[in-house]
Amino acid sequence: SLTVSKGNSEGSKSNPVELTVGTAHSGTVEGYVYGGQSYYKFTTAAADNYTVTMTNSDSLDGMLFSGSDFTSFVDYWTAETTVSETLGNYGGSTTGLSANTAYYLEIEPRATSIANAKTTTYSITIAAEGN
Repeated sequence: SLTVSKGNSEGSKSNPVELTVGTAHSGTVEGYVYGGQSYYKFTTAAADNYTVTMTNSDSLDGMLFSGSDFTSFVDYWTAETTVSETLGNYGGSTTGLSANTAYYLEIEPRATSIANAKTTTYSITIAAEGN
């Protein structure tokens, strides 16, 4: 049987890597769409529109959640190598993100099988727009 180690992925659902708003983080994710995600957490200050900016060595998906169980869906993006997304505007919402709130981010590789799994590197920055 195949055993997939966490390898070069970061964090876990129970212990996500903390991102500092406004500071770039050099990250990696290794695996495929059904295994090998990286998990992050960031905490807002003011209620605002927040953006995520990423430059990836390969296409990645991202999903934003409002709960530490990674099930309360807020926003997402799909198959992008250069990500510039305003978070919280999914479904036409313009409310942005809440103040003093922890949000949880899952980064997912695009490979569809273990055989195609690889390590993807990226820079990720969460920033407040200050509107």
